[in-house]
Amino acid sequence: MKDKLCEKIEHFKKNGKNKKDYKNKYRRKYEAKFRRNYSSGKIWIIIFSTIIPLLMTASILLILFIEKNNYTSSQQMESMGLTIIGIAVSVWIGLNIYNTVSVNDLESALCRLDNIEMLFKRYCFMNELEKTRSKYEISGYLYDEFEKVTGNEINYAVLFEIERNFVQCSKFYEGNMWVQSQEQAQDTIYLIRAVKYKNSIDDIVKQYFDIRLSDMYFYKNISLVRSGDGNMNKKEMDKSILLYENILNEIERSDIDEEAKDNYLAYVLNSQGYSRYMIHKNDCKEIKKAEEELERAVALNKKGRYCRNLGLIYSYYFSKGYTGEDYLLKARNEYRSAID
Repeated sequence: MKDKLCEKIEHFKKNGKNKKDYKNKYRRKYEAKFRRNYSSGKIWIIIFSTIIPLLMTASILLILFIEKNNYTSSQQMESMGLTIIGIAVSVWIGLNIYNTVSVNDLESALCRLDNIEMLFKRYCFMNELEKTRSKYEISGYLYDEFEKVTGNEINYAVLFEIERNFVQCSKFYEGNMWVQSQEQAQDTIYLIRAVKYKNSIDDIVKQYFDIRLSDMYFYKNISLVRSGDGNMNKKEMDKSILLYENILNEIERSDIDEEAKDNYLAYVLNSQGYSRYMIHKNDCKEIKKAEEELERAVALNKKGRYCRNLGLIYSYYFSKGYTGEDYLLKARNEYRSAID
């Protein structure tokens, strides 16, 4: 070891170099190496800044494919998507910490991620609407109208939560699970009331809140009576009817396809007529309004449920001894149409 050191000293003496020259030589060498590594690192960061959004998009498309083919639930899908988004945001924050890309690049990337998150939540909401559009025409109306919406000002996360509650509540109601239906409806009413007036929102979003609030008042009160746990809240049921009156006017003024419009109007009229019948059985004036609404609904769409509800009106007239028409025969005809 000592011999090698002596050789180096002799070498430096012969070439006119000293210890300082030795240090400068290796400092320049490592500075050059550092610059090469730094430039290379920055190139890789820029490459990753391009790849990550592409990976994000591919991941979202994969999740949509999985959901479309029923390989997982919408809740699992939402969780997966938001997890991926969270990871991507964390990566971008890490890039900013290392300060190897510009602030503008980072802000631009985060904007793209926000847009992807909004699109994902919009898809989740639309997917929930699609689950009931074949059974409830009003869900089809909402689906068609939201498809026309552009921009990212709408809080789709809130709409998704409300719609998911509606889907579950309707399942409870259709399955005669009255207690669960009542509880789910009440929880959703609280949620809608909490968010309805806090944001400046598009007209279709206002309609959405009115429709689902009306539905929840209906489910809550009808389920309450059928479970035997109490009586209907007349104020809430009247509010439900009034909310749908506003929707009726909106649909009538719209320029949508006439056949589709008839189906949407029939749904709203049936909802109003049946609700009015249920809450105002001792009010002849209100029962007459219910009859007019249900007759108009059946004229627009002879759906079984609408015919059955009109039959209830005629049966009511017969049971009360109304004269002037054969209400028993009319009731039978409507019930027969409901079955056919």
